[in-house]
Amino acid sequence: MLEVMKVAKLAIILTASQIIDESLMNPDVLYPYDKNVVEFCDSNFRPILPTKLSRVDSVGHGIFLGWSINPDDKYQYGNERILFTKDGKHLAITVPKGTKLVQVFWLGQEAEQNPQLQLSDLPKDTILRYIAEDHTFGLCDIHGKEFLPERFGCIGKVSEGKAFVSDKGIFTSPIKSSRFFIFDCATKNLKQLPLNNVHRTEDLVLSEGLTAFDASMHLFKNGIAPSYAEEATWNESGYIDGEGKLAILGKYASAGPFHSGMASVNLAKPTENGRVSVIIDKTGKIVSPESVEVQQFYGDYAIARHLATRPPKYGIVNRKFEFVVQPKYESVVVESLPNNNELANSVERFTVQQVSTQ
Repeated sequence: MLEVMKVAKLAIILTASQIIDESLMNPDVLYPYDKNVVEFCDSNFRPILPTKLSRVDSVGHGIFLGWSINPDDKYQYGNERILFTKDGKHLAITVPKGTKLVQVFWLGQEAEQNPQLQLSDLPKDTILRYIAEDHTFGLCDIHGKEFLPERFGCIGKVSEGKAFVSDKGIFTSPIKSSRFFIFDCATKNLKQLPLNNVHRTEDLVLSEGLTAFDASMHLFKNGIAPSYAEEATWNESGYIDGEGKLAILGKYASAGPFHSGMASVNLAKPTENGRVSVIIDKTGKIVSPESVEVQQFYGDYAIARHLATRPPKYGIVNRKFEFVVQPKYESVVVESLPNNNELANSVERFTVQQVSTQ
């Protein structure tokens, strides 16, 4: 009998209540816009702003950042940045002379504490990030008063009111690295941390007081990056706290963010039963069952499989590691994740694919 592969796809929707991490796309990277023109419109497609732009970013809390058009170079945005509300109200700001605004870095303490807050003006404690001609970054208030001068190579994303900062020049070659800091948005205090040679600072974000550092961030040894072959045995992924102190020993191949006291890590070496991806608590203890491999949680659910099943079959577990979708599928992928830092009070969606023969 001729074998026919039948593929059935099923979308499984599960209620979730966890915060999903915002995309870490760096707004400083100059992607070409191919001379696209963006108009900011209402729900009836009536223009709200008279100005046409090359890009519009949602800052959150009802604030938007518009990037002007550069008609002469499709690989560069124009020099002008426009901040405005959802009603089209222009919000005036100033950055230091000779620099350009690249990001509304922080919208103040009240916005930090109230995700639902909608703003009609910029709070007085707003912090802006700007870029200088030599591709270094700084922070200032809405009137251009500097909190950090433009000498830092990397200023990361704000999480839990803090951001990791490095004086490394990520646009320079060869890359040079020395000091590593954390910036407290509320106090405007910059503290040097006891870590050195950390690359890609914008990838470090606090989640429940801890942030993961991992080998994919190319932590240099003696100033030299490991080769690809060396990375297989060079496992120093772990967690630091908001003061830069080592909280969980760096012993993983990679490490994910904490949510509800749990994080997904990849073990440096497979266990006897072949388990690689596991869930740990904030002490570093493995809390997922030995017989099950569990991937990162999205909301209150994670993709998982029984290690004894060959070939692998995947399902979905809850935070008690109970299968709410039985492991009988060839693959399960996460889809339709929100691209902003909002409560996932709608749904998280998993798509499963089952392949059978007859």
